[in-house]
Amino acid sequence: ENIIALEVGISAHEYLEECFYTEVSVLDRGKLNAVIDVVKSDFTITDRLGTGSFSDVFEVVYNDGHSFGSNMNAISGGTQLDRKHPLGGKMSTSLSNSITTTTLDRTSLGERKLVFAMKCLRHQIRSDADRFTVGAKDLVHETAILANLNHRHIIKLHGRPHGN
Repeated sequence: ENIIALEVGISAHEYLEECFYTEVSVLDRGKLNAVIDVVKSDFTITDRLGTGSFSDVFEVVYNDGHSFGSNMNAISGGTQLDRKHPLGGKMSTSLSNSITTTTLDRTSLGERKLVFAMKCLRHQIRSDADRFTVGAKDLVHETAILANLNHRHIIKLHGRPHGN
C-alpha cells in the first residue's frame, strides 16, 4: 500500500505541474506555496459533513498549542474583528478580509476553538490504484484552485498537508 501511495503521490505531483503549465492564466504557484502546511493530527474530527466520489469532508477543531495557531495571526493579516455567526458562534474576520474562520464560543470552558472543514481522501479508495490516482489528482487540483480564489462567498483554503 505504501508503494502505491508513493506512485500516486508522484502521479498527482506531475498532474499538478501539468495544471500549472496549462492553466497558467488561472493558477499561481506562489499562492499555493503560500498556504501553510498542516498535519491532520493537529485537528480533532467532530463531525462528518459530507461524502464525495473520492473524499469525505469533516468538521474539525484545531487542537491548541501547535504551529497552526501561531501562524493564524500572520495568515489573517493581524487585527481581527469579532461578529456573531448565524449558528451561534462568532466569526473572526480579518480587516484585510483575507481569511475567515468560524470559532465556537466555549465560555463555560473559558476558551475558543477554531473550526474548519477538512477534506480527506477515503481510505477505501487506496485499494484501487486507478481510483486512488484519480482521487488524488482531483484533490490536488481542487487545492490549487482554492488557493487562487479570494471571494467572500467561496470557502477559503487555510492549510494543506505537506507533500511534494
